[in-house]
Amino acid sequence: MAHKQLTGKKGKKKGYLYDKDKDIGDAEMTVFTRLHGIALPHVVGHKIRGGDHRNELPDPSAKLTACVGVMYPFYEVKKGDKSGKIMDKELKDALKFYEVEYAHPDYDQVKDVEALIDTPGAPEDKWIATKSVTYVMPDKKSVKYEMYVDIDPIDFSVSPPKLRNNYEKFTEWIQEDGKKYGKNYDTAATWKGCTWTLRIDNVEKIDFACFSIRSIKPSKISSISSARADIIDEQPNDIDSIYHDFKMDEYGNVISVDENEGQ
Repeated sequence: MAHKQLTGKKGKKKGYLYDKDKDIGDAEMTVFTRLHGIALPHVVGHKIRGGDHRNELPDPSAKLTACVGVMYPFYEVKKGDKSGKIMDKELKDALKFYEVEYAHPDYDQVKDVEALIDTPGAPEDKWIATKSVTYVMPDKKSVKYEMYVDIDPIDFSVSPPKLRNNYEKFTEWIQEDGKKYGKNYDTAATWKGCTWTLRIDNVEKIDFACFSIRSIKPSKISSISSARADIIDEQPNDIDSIYHDFKMDEYGNVISVDENEGQ
């Protein structure tokens, strides 16, 4: 059966863009990358909940839904740094954590999202792991996005090498329906998307490993303020909320868990 991609307006109403059974909605996307020959600053970009990236539309008033970008920058970042901060004055390049691009190529950069930890960026010739998580909030009008990073993801001291799974939450952002984060869009991407993409520019060569996209099912959450996607590990002192929507298994994949009592 042939399917035609829906526009953003119809996709939001129906809850998907291309195929209601095959499109991906609430999910986590993981990839290990090692960059060689970095020419200019860029990001490890997870383009999620997406559709076609094109501007040839049969109806000029329609807007195809391209994607929401969840990004980890090449730059060294300090805890508290916010998206929009100028990092290279000569290039006029700013920190980018999240962006919205529904009608290609018009996009909104989301400003003032705060980095939650210090990170070294994406050092050349070194493996890093990035994991984006997205899920629709209880109000069914907002979407939460999170970026996790493991800056030393593979233990090469053992044979065979083992994944460390020391993910830390780097940023988080809630996209609220009806609120503009730039000049173009005020609609939250509550639909399932048919295109999920990794994009990295300005490097000569990229090594990939452990690339996966997996659907997830959030456990019960009562409000936007209580929604979390914390990593639950073996140390109970790290459990600081009764709401833990996900935890990660030994392979670093997000799996659903029920509501837990805080420690």
